[in-house]
Amino acid sequence: MTNTISRRGVLQLLTDVNEKKAPKKKITATCEHGPVTSGITPFNGDFDRGALIHLLKRTLFGLKKADLDYFTGKTLTQVLDELLIVPSAITTYPLMDYSSTAGTGVDWAGVKLGETWVNNPCNQSGPGGFDVTYDNFARDLSVKRWNMGLALNQNRSIYEKLVLFWFNHMPTSVSINNRAQRAYVYAKLIRENVNTDFREMCKKITKDPAMLMYLNGEVNTSQAPDENYAREIQELFTIGKEVPADKRYNENDVKAFAKALTGHGISFSNYLDAVYQFSTFRHASGNKQLSAFYSNAVITGGNGSTAGDTELDQLINVLFDDSDKAIVPLQGTKFANWSRADIIADHIIKKVYRFFVYYVIDAEVEVNIIKPLADTYKNNGFKIIPVLRQLFSSEHFYDQAFRGAYIKMPYDTTIGLARTMEVNVQNDNPQTQYAIYNLFQNETEGMQQGALEPPNIAGWPPYYQSPNFHKLWINADTLPKRQDFAKNLVNNGVRSFGQSGSITVVVNHIEFVKTLTNPEDPNALIDELSELMLGIPLSVEHKAQLKRDKLLTGQTQDYYWTDAWLDAVDGKNTNTVISRLKSLFDYLVRLEEFQLT
Repeated sequence: MTNTISRRGVLQLLTDVNEKKAPKKKITATCEHGPVTSGITPFNGDFDRGALIHLLKRTLFGLKKADLDYFTGKTLTQVLDELLIVPSAITTYPLMDYSSTAGTGVDWAGVKLGETWVNNPCNQSGPGGFDVTYDNFARDLSVKRWNMGLALNQNRSIYEKLVLFWFNHMPTSVSINNRAQRAYVYAKLIRENVNTDFREMCKKITKDPAMLMYLNGEVNTSQAPDENYAREIQELFTIGKEVPADKRYNENDVKAFAKALTGHGISFSNYLDAVYQFSTFRHASGNKQLSAFYSNAVITGGNGSTAGDTELDQLINVLFDDSDKAIVPLQGTKFANWSRADIIADHIIKKVYRFFVYYVIDAEVEVNIIKPLADTYKNNGFKIIPVLRQLFSSEHFYDQAFRGAYIKMPYDTTIGLARTMEVNVQNDNPQTQYAIYNLFQNETEGMQQGALEPPNIAGWPPYYQSPNFHKLWINADTLPKRQDFAKNLVNNGVRSFGQSGSITVVVNHIEFVKTLTNPEDPNALIDELSELMLGIPLSVEHKAQLKRDKLLTGQTQDYYWTDAWLDAVDGKNTNTVISRLKSLFDYLVRLEEFQLT
């Protein structure tokens, strides 16, 4: 393939942004790979430590020594067998962590501190006309904190990154909707359907109360059809925008989709609830004619209680139709002889590729990587796990050019570092626990990746905005935030302020280093830390300098560190070792390479 991966440009970007605050830094790793020639054929190289690290960093948040040790020695197939296990039901729920105006330790519905509130949705007015506005707002925050906690406490599975992928693909906003029960139901829907047939997922998201509210579906009626969701389900969720505008669906299709989707809404009995309801009197019952792009299909109208589901089924069947390989408007384009199912599979797989591999998709990547993965997606009932198994088993994924070549998403910068450094994020007090989760939620939102708070319906720009893509994670606002979080965490900690007071989340420097393989050897220690924390290996010269300056504090003999470490293990002169470790960690997280994965 002709695609050339350049780390030099990414590292220079990081340096250029830094220059606005400080003198130009040395770029310590400027390697630039040539053309990527690998394909989708199964990886038959040595599944060594480097390959395993690359796989774990792309599928989990950060790299934990315990995870690396656990998978070391297993075959690629064995590793994927565990990484690709995803649940189909949630087992934990958002908790009451707020001080309600109803009283101390209990909210207006009688939910106690530390209990879940999901079975007691807010009413427009509580008992005796009690105002539940604040409780609803507090529950909104509870959903986001709960979701962050699940990511922080992920197990050895790709599940949390897949949840994030779907949050990005079919997003809604907690703060814009401002309905806590709907936020929870939406998050539950995504979490329980990461490997569901995408056709079924489209049906479910269409009727989801949060999505209905976010894209005006609940006000889409026969008297005033609203085209918002009708447009986005085609333009962003399924067909995409790669087919030339004059060859794909048209405005009449948008109008027809909107009419077919009229009547889907939310129960009128409680405007804060998340109970789906179909209203026959709000539904446009006539037939809906589609264009040549949709093979001139007609959505047969209905006016009974099942009309909403019946017409939605028809729409999805037409969207995902695989029988028409000669769609008239597409003849003479690169999509000639493609079905709409092919187009949708292509659209989704490109988003998968940009999320897990790299952002450049040239003509050869399209033919040799995207097309076979799209076929796998379509042939496996539009389920994502078979695609990921094929991708993560391919020689293309393990190409050296992709290792340490991608700017980390904020979740990897924050959660990833906390997991790598074995930071304790657990607390028995539910308010303190959620305050810790809130800290990470606020940090990622500040770095422009708030789960459940997308910038718009298209999701996060680094996954779709050409030509910069992942470089958009880095700017004069976000880079200092990324750097400040990392250096604070590894030094004296980051502080969370909650309703139960403040708590500091910090690395336990000595206990963390004790978990490493050979911490008394400064060379082995720096090698392992570089492996866990950085996206690019440091040069021999750089590591030697790092050892001398940080662990030996200017001395030349390794025993100067070894003796100090062994004393610290025995509880002697621990401040000396902690000071050196802080200096070392602080240096590593300030490197441009730390921002890469």
